[in-house]
Parts: sequence; C-alpha cells; structure tokens
Amino acid sequence: MGVLVCAWAPSSTVPCTELRSLPRSFRVSLTEVSDARRKAERLALLAQRAALEAEQAELQAQQLRLENPVTEVPSTSAPVAADVIVDNEPMALRSPLRWIGGVYPAVALSFPMLSSPVQKARQLRGEATVIGVTLDFIVDTAANANTISAQVAGPTVQGGLELQQVGSLSGVVGAAGAFGGTSPTYSLGVAELADLPKEERIPFISGLTASALPIAAPAAAGLLGVSFLNSFPGGVEFVWGSGGVPPSITFFGDSAGTAASRAELSAVKVTSLAGSCLPTVPLRINGVVVNALLDTGSPITVLNKAAATLVGLEEGSGAAETSNPLASFAAGVKSRVKSAQAVARGDVLTVGGLHGPVQLTRTQSAVAMSLGDSASFGNDLRPYVGDLPGLALLDGLGASAGPAVVLGTDVLRRRPRMIYTAHEVFV
Repeated sequence: MGVLVCAWAPSSTVPCTELRSLPRSFRVSLTEVSDARRKAERLALLAQRAALEAEQAELQAQQLRLENPVTEVPSTSAPVAADVIVDNEPMALRSPLRWIGGVYPAVALSFPMLSSPVQKARQLRGEATVIGVTLDFIVDTAANANTISAQVAGPTVQGGLELQQVGSLSGVVGAAGAFGGTSPTYSLGVAELADLPKEERIPFISGLTASALPIAAPAAAGLLGVSFLNSFPGGVEFVWGSGGVPPSITFFGDSAGTAASRAELSAVKVTSLAGSCLPTVPLRINGVVVNALLDTGSPITVLNKAAATLVGLEEGSGAAETSNPLASFAAGVKSRVKSAQAVARGDVLTVGGLHGPVQLTRTQSAVAMSLGDSASFGNDLRPYVGDLPGLALLDGLGASAGPAVVLGTDVLRRRPRMIYTAHEVFV
C-alpha cells in the first residue's frame, strides 16, 4: 500500500500545481516510522472505508436530485474517522538529507523493480532475487522537470538501466538556462526512501518519471524539480543540518498538523514564473527588495548586474590602465596573479552556460539579506555578480525585467530550516 503517491503523466508541459492530487487512501502519518507498516495498513483501510461512504452518499444525492430537482440534498462529504490522524501527527514521511559534495541537497531513492547491468547478468545465471537499485537525486526548486542522466537511463550494454521511454518533454529550464530540443521521458516506477532502515521502507512514489539530459545533475543521477515538490500539498521541509541537528527532508501529504511548526517561521509569498512555473520570492538586500529565483540546486547566490547596481554592490575590480608599456606589462602580470589568487579563494567562478562559460565575481563588500521583515540571513553576506544565462531566458527574471537574483543554499542555510510549498515558503 502506497504512502504519498505522486503520479507523473508524460506531457509536453509541466503544470505549476501538483500533477495529480494525492488520494487520501494513500496517505499515512509517518513522522516516526518505527511502526510505519502497521499504521499504513490501518490508515489505508480507514481511508478506503471513508471513500466508499463518500461514494455511496454521492449516489444517494444524485438519486434525490433526479426524483426532486428542487429539494435540497444533504451534504455528500463523508465523515472522516477520528483516528485517520494518528496521535495528531501530520501525514508525512521523513528521510535523511544528503549533501552531495557538501553543497547539493539530495535524497536517495531506492527503486526495487529496477536492475543494474551487473544484477541483470546475475539474473541470467539464475539469481532471480537480485534486483533493486539506489540513485541520488538533487532536490532543485529551480528546475521545472525531473531529470535523469542519459547514461543512467540508457541501454544495458552501455552501463545504463535501460529504462522504458513513456514520452518526451520540451522546454526544460533552470537557472543555468534552457535545454534545447525535446528530451525523452522515462519511467522509474515505484520508489522508496533509501536512507530509511530496510524493514521500515514502504512505497513512497508510484509512477515517477524523469527526462533524460546529457548532464542531468552534478555528481548525481538526476534532479527532482519543482513539479515533484508541488505534488505534496502540505509542502516539503528542508532541515539543513546545523547546531548538532542532522539534515533531513520531510514530505507532507497535507498541511494538517503543521501549523505549530510553521508558526515558528516567517512566511513569504511564492510567485511562479509564467511558462516555467519556477518559484520566485521577494528578497531584501540592503533594504532594497529584489525579485529572486528560489534555487536549492545552486550552492551560491548570484545577482545580475542590474540588481548589484540597485543595491549598491561592486564586483571585484581589475588593475587600472596606464599608457606606460613597462608599467602596463607589470600591471598585467600583477593582474593575472591577482586573478589566479581570486580564483583560488573562490572570489571568481566560471560556470558553464549553454553558449559558453560565464564568469561570476564575488562582491567586495558584505550585504544584509532577509526574506520578509523578520527572516534575516545576516549582514555579512558576499554574493556573486554576473548575468547567468538562465535569468535571461526565464520570463519574469530576464534582462527586460531588470534586477534579479538567484537565491542559493549558501544563504538559505543561514536559517536552520525551510518549508517549501507551491504558494508560500517558510524560513
């Protein structure tokens, strides 16, 4: 019996809201998963009974309307059993949050019905029970689709899982830009949270799909994008891991039971960009509000040049020009040395763009950043400045929109945790 079921139908577009509502018969309360299976079976039976009662009430209401169209019919809402919520816990499932390379938040998913090339070879030798693979996926709020490495999805003879293609997707975008053309979409099937003890794992996702890209994610099998996150009506909580608290990620089937947790945080409205559905938030920098792309897949925060000018920031400066040839030569050598030192310190980064490398320069002066009036990230932040190709391609954050920011995890992790929903973010 499933828990939080996300159905992924292949499509040429990705909706901003969840792709399909989570049936209540597939949601259980699993904040603590020591007795997960018992609770899951119990809740599933209760929910199925409630669904049958609702269906019966609806049939009765339809019959009454046919017999007497002007008669007011009773409500068709089925009574919810008092013990559908066990111990007043929210309907949720929690897993450890991995940090790939120390900078990319990821979740490990186990696919019990898939086989690696080595496992398939062993199956041919008669070891039929050898099955199941685990893959890491970066959780990226600035990707509008799930992605998977083309090599991982590819044929067995090339080291892939030989996934079944179920469709195709065009218009995959993110902060790094848009990927041209149409990408094949593959079925990954049923998934479990791999970092839970094996005896406590239960089906977490059914019918998960991902589109294959040449490079789907840095150091991971792929990305879980905003369409995936928006499929959890209660939101997704990121505990970054600080102060001795281990990092974790929690998926909420609905918002019941989360009010107390959210009350401790500051709420900020999320606005979805037209076309891409990517989430933006109003970020306050040195007292000036700038539109920011919420990007858990970016380890750095980047301002475009218009935003840097607006908030009074400067990029790292180069050497002054001079007409003296020898002085120019000496200045050039010194400039190259300083540039190399800046790269070594991380003050200058070169990131790949679809049309070539893009250089980002760290600001010389520190700034204050916050979401809302009370969610401060501190006043000693030194973001990067540069015009990322993705900003120019995202409707609402392009050059014509003026100042814009990519808000990455270097800033977000200044707060202990974040709850993301399709309409609000809590920090």
